[in-house]
Amino acid sequence: MCPVCESGRAARATFVEAVNAALAATADLNDPADVRAVVAQVNAELKAEVLAARPAGATRAEVASDQAVPAGALAEYRAGALWLLARSPQAEAEAETVRAAEQRRAHRHPTQASAQEGAERVADTARRRTAEHLLQQRLRTVQQLRQHTQRPATAPAREAVNT
Repeated sequence: MCPVCESGRAARATFVEAVNAALAATADLNDPADVRAVVAQVNAELKAEVLAARPAGATRAEVASDQAVPAGALAEYRAGALWLLARSPQAEAEAETVRAAEQRRAHRHPTQASAQEGAERVADTARRRTAEHLLQQRLRTVQQLRQHTQRPATAPAREAVNT
């Protein structure tokens, strides 16, 4: 595959990943209308940003923004999803469980302040890891939704050869 085609393919893949991250961050994945609305909105926004970032008169071979824009959006959507998921009830519950367990080990710290600091540090780590886990779960769900909605190509019906 030529470099231009490979670059285009990579840009499209990054574009799809950015849309998936936006879906994982904001969409109610059980509501098809919400999923369609988020996909339409993100597609429109990303396409507009890609076109706005292209230099006037540039050829496809000269355009690095076609991949840079979706890559930036992917990073933003992922960060936003992690931020939201870190504040979810599941992440908060995990952080509280880990914080309580660490506080029971307070006797291993030289001061109460260092014990509290250690408990907050492990709680933050647990919250972040739980958010990452939840994001991966939502991304798998988005991928399953995409596979479910994509219909396999069917061969054209053959006409009877014997007439």
